[in-house]
This record gives sequence, C-alpha cells and structure tokens, in this order.
Amino acid sequence: MENDQANELRNLFEEIIKEESAPENMHIEKEEPDVLNLPPRKEIHKSSNRTQIKVKKPFMRFLFVTLVLFTIILVTYYYVGDTIVQW
Repeated sequence: MENDQANELRNLFEEIIKEESAPENMHIEKEEPDVLNLPPRKEIHKSSNRTQIKVKKPFMRFLFVTLVLFTIILVTYYYVGDTIVQW
C-alpha cells in the first residue's frame, strides 16, 4: 500500500521539520509588551464578577447556613428517602 496513513504522516512530519529548520524562521523576534503603558492592577482586578453573600451579623449567617443545609437534606430525602427507610 503506497498511500497508507503512515506514509502520509511521515511526509507531513518531514515537511514540518524542514520548515522549522529553515533559516528564515530562526530569526523571529517576539514583541515584548510595553510595561509602562499597562493599566493599574486595581483597575484590572476590580472588574471581576464574583458573587459574594455578605451577612455581617453572626446569627443571620448561622440562620442562612442552616436553611441551606436543611434545603439540601430535604431534597436529598425526597429523592433517596424511600431506599433509606426500607433498609
């Protein structure tokens, strides 16, 4: 089989090696970012979209966590409760 997949891949690989070793590709210079014109760090990190729930009173925080846990337990019991009771 002259046109099998291995020969095609070998030819592609040889072409890539030839292109990488070509002298015109040896002198590519990368542009460095202009460090003096960067925006301030405060401005970059200010725009992050993070969801935070702030409850300042400890009792309110406790109540919130308790309600969330209670909701999770109820939903879990609704889906899995019958199998637990039958044990």
